[in-house]
Amino acid sequence: MTRVGRIAVLAAVFLSACSSSGSGGTHSGGSLTATSNPSSAVANKTGASASGKVTFTVQVDLTGGAPLAGSFTDTETGSGFGSCAQYASMTGLGWYSPSAQNTEVAGKHLQLLLDVSRDAFHGPGTYKATLVGGVDVGDAPNDQSYYEGTASVTLNADGSGHGSLTNLQPLSVAASGTESGTITWTCSG
Repeated sequence: MTRVGRIAVLAAVFLSACSSSGSGGTHSGGSLTATSNPSSAVANKTGASASGKVTFTVQVDLTGGAPLAGSFTDTETGSGFGSCAQYASMTGLGWYSPSAQNTEVAGKHLQLLLDVSRDAFHGPGTYKATLVGGVDVGDAPNDQSYYEGTASVTLNADGSGHGSLTNLQPLSVAASGTESGTITWTCSG
């Protein structure tokens, strides 16, 4: 199965699980899920243009079956927002972390995205969940994909924040063991 196929399967599984379980969550229990293009979803919901100047500098440190440490810049996730403070406080829409979508980190392809559901997100704070949208490291056909596990995200009023992932389970044939790690970001704009 291709990387895009696995991401689509993950999204379908999580959406199905959320709709059948009725989970919307509270501040401490909102779910984290995957989406294929968070910046366009936010821009479409806010009516904002894609010309915003919000930029994230992201540090990733993954350990386990697919260890990876490095940084990248994300100019897409914040493209629908006029400022970092707006990104951190836009309630009623759900929230997306800075993401690695087709990003290279330390010479490896990385896909990583966390989100907090619309029902749970109420601005800066800490959100805990039991679902993680997924982490994909490497290039097909030998990429290592992981899903499920636990996660928490802390978002600051200035748009910066951090997340932690624990015991994500292997999804792809090439994946082994479990995956854990952190994502930390700063925001400018």
